[in-house]
Amino acid sequence: MTNRFTSFFSSKKEHEIDDYYSPDDYSEPQKVLPTEKELKNLRKENALLKKSFFEQNLESIKTRRSVRKYSTKEVDEKTIYDIIEASLNAPATGNIQNYRTIIVKDQKRKNEIGKIALNQCWLSEAPYLLIIVRDDSKVISMYPQDGMRYSIQNTAAYIQNILSLVHAAGLSSCWVEACQNDVLKEYLGISGSLSIDAVLPVGYALEKPHVEKELILDMVFFETYGNRDK
Repeated sequence: MTNRFTSFFSSKKEHEIDDYYSPDDYSEPQKVLPTEKELKNLRKENALLKKSFFEQNLESIKTRRSVRKYSTKEVDEKTIYDIIEASLNAPATGNIQNYRTIIVKDQKRKNEIGKIALNQCWLSEAPYLLIIVRDDSKVISMYPQDGMRYSIQNTAAYIQNILSLVHAAGLSSCWVEACQNDVLKEYLGISGSLSIDAVLPVGYALEKPHVEKELILDMVFFETYGNRDK
């Protein structure tokens, strides 16, 4: 019994069939070796993977700096949202997240904020300004005696998370608090009972400040305040 498939091959000469089934048709694709640049990038990736989570965080915190000169290079808006969302995991008394963030991108508004912030006009160079607003009311109502202190601590922990994540994203910032608070509140439509705790510029740095930090031996005591004997 024959069909078109068997007829096709029976009608072919042997050499024609060999040609049809050329080994080249079944050979594995030739492997392309990586370039020097690709190898360099792979080595970098492997080195990063070898670093522990602790080491990566340690390096990130140690290399963070307050930056006051920024590039006009655009910052991905999603990165800003991701930073803010992750920063909400900061510790908070009674889990009361008594802080809000205003994202400012408009250039004219940034210029005006720079003037209100005691003429720190360099703030307007950053693609984004994050205005951190603190609401003490709920914390004080729950903790009448120490609520104000807890409220400030909650917001400070949130701000520190933002600063750390900004740096981890390859960006820079600076914790700015010196400003005409009441004037800035009015300009941004913030009610009288709320406070502005920080103006945070976010962008790509145009400088790499070197700052001398205190030695750990000058900052740490053992068991009691002032005792340096371990």
